[in-house]
Amino acid sequence: MVDYYLHDDPRLPAAAAPWYTHEYITYFAVLTQDWLLNLPTVEVQANPQFGDWPVGPNHVDLYKEGAEVVRDIPLEDAQDCADRNGDFSPELPVGAKIEPWKILVLYPTEPDMELDTDLNLHPGQKVTQGSHGWRHMEFRVFGKKFGALRESFWYYFNAAKRAWVAGNAYWAWRFLSRATHYLADLGHPAHVKVFPYRMLFRILRHLKESFTVFSAAHNGHEVYAQARFRQGFMPFKEALVDGARLGSPHHGNFRYELERYCLNAKKQLTPIYTTLLHDFGDEFVHAYDKFDPAKEFGQDASQAVLSAEKEAHDILFRDPNNPGLQVLDRITTDLLREVGRMLGFLFATVKTEFV
Repeated sequence: MVDYYLHDDPRLPAAAAPWYTHEYITYFAVLTQDWLLNLPTVEVQANPQFGDWPVGPNHVDLYKEGAEVVRDIPLEDAQDCADRNGDFSPELPVGAKIEPWKILVLYPTEPDMELDTDLNLHPGQKVTQGSHGWRHMEFRVFGKKFGALRESFWYYFNAAKRAWVAGNAYWAWRFLSRATHYLADLGHPAHVKVFPYRMLFRILRHLKESFTVFSAAHNGHEVYAQARFRQGFMPFKEALVDGARLGSPHHGNFRYELERYCLNAKKQLTPIYTTLLHDFGDEFVHAYDKFDPAKEFGQDASQAVLSAEKEAHDILFRDPNNPGLQVLDRITTDLLREVGRMLGFLFATVKTEFV
């Protein structure tokens, strides 16, 4: 029974708030899984450190279990996933226990912090503006593939299975929480298709301008979606719940469904671009004109756009009657229904294969 909107759920620690998009997405999908909600607590354990997947040099595994509220961050100031009302420790909370469903909800934003940044993974990451983009995107330009988003998802899905077999249930669920992040990214148009093809010649002629437009369309849509979640927008909740319930009993071919899922997302990139650029104008795009890719090309750009998010939010929601919001509501609700469906399918697969 999905009785709450994430930020209203008293079962989750207030220290972990404010909440971010991936937490909302995973939360609503998880709460459709009665079998998962009824699993007993597991002991918090140390990361098994398989050592076969490089992580960012500044990444530290932090434990949210047992954290207390030490501040109250206003939502408008919470753009970085590291901004929380509690401080989390890298020290293992010995003897602590937690329900598996809560692990899934507490940790899906880890990949948007420093887990994937500042790495030298592939020469092609210059195109994705760093290693974070490389692991969170996957697209083709002139038939050449860039990014490793599917690989990121499958790594953490398989890491969850390995941890389970090794007797480390806590990290099995925490790795799976990370996997939900990449799976949701595969359903986001800007993660699986870099630009509408009709923009190709403009891009080749105006690299800096094009990067600003990419940033505005990609991050701007994420700013919009996160704001809607924080507003308690019911169509998003309903879409994820309906989708997860539809996907849960699925016993088909997960890889085949994954391809269909990505293809569906790609088709929605052009209408999102068109709506953001047409209905919110040059002022919205210029909010993302923060740095010159010609000077910083190849560096992680994932943090650079954070400084634009508050301004972008204010522009997007300045006029509640802007028809562009209605278009984004419709497109994003449809996309989230598919995200929910694939998460439901993922949980059904987990239940069958290793729980």
